[in-house]
Amino acid sequence: MKKSNSIFFIIILLFSVSAMSFPQSKANADKTIQVITKLIEKCQNPDWMLYDILFDGMPYKEYNTPFNEKPNKNIEHSLFSKRDQYFKGEFGIDPRSDLSKKLIEPLDNEFIRMSSENPEPQDSMNAISIKQREIGVVYVYVFINKKAIEGNQFTEEKNPGAALVTKINHAFKDSCNWDSYFLAFGNWKNAMHDSKWYTFKFKHNSGTPYIDNFVVVLTGVESRVKELMKQINWDVLNKAITE
Repeated sequence: MKKSNSIFFIIILLFSVSAMSFPQSKANADKTIQVITKLIEKCQNPDWMLYDILFDGMPYKEYNTPFNEKPNKNIEHSLFSKRDQYFKGEFGIDPRSDLSKKLIEPLDNEFIRMSSENPEPQDSMNAISIKQREIGVVYVYVFINKKAIEGNQFTEEKNPGAALVTKINHAFKDSCNWDSYFLAFGNWKNAMHDSKWYTFKFKHNSGTPYIDNFVVVLTGVESRVKELMKQINWDVLNKAITE
């Protein structure tokens, strides 16, 4: 076979493989996105409402009262070929709930009272705003194919389905002093470990539409985070990992 014919044959073969893998890649991405979004949605209850889901910091779905979903972004099938992509659910205490009346409403009233003073006590008003966030906000991150996690802080805490669980102090910088719980799913037992990091050993190459791991990060009101760790069936993420 002539060299030019060989090159042409290889090009056709690569195009065919790409064409065959496209529907499978898209189906895999669609299935995984559905698993992640449904999992995040299940973190709601009568006290806690989901405000929106972000993808890598950009709006993906908004949840408006009374929870009408509005998709904002189409996710490409090649999404999972990149490392460290993440979805983020933002939760707050539902202002219609009894919990809000107990915890948030008194702070609102105090803020309103201070705003009528002349001059306004800005430092005290800012402290109230921070307090409202500290007691009324939770974030749920779901990372896909995460490359590494700080390794010197893994604990013996257990969670059904999670390979590793750790609590890291102030992992996400914010005005609030929250701790974060990391729930790692996938083959993290074989991750490379040094004094600082667990670095994941990927089975599939970068640039391919396969899922080797998930890492869930729960940040915010610790009592609510602890409830979520026990109440949510996180094991569904293991079922979405590529074998």
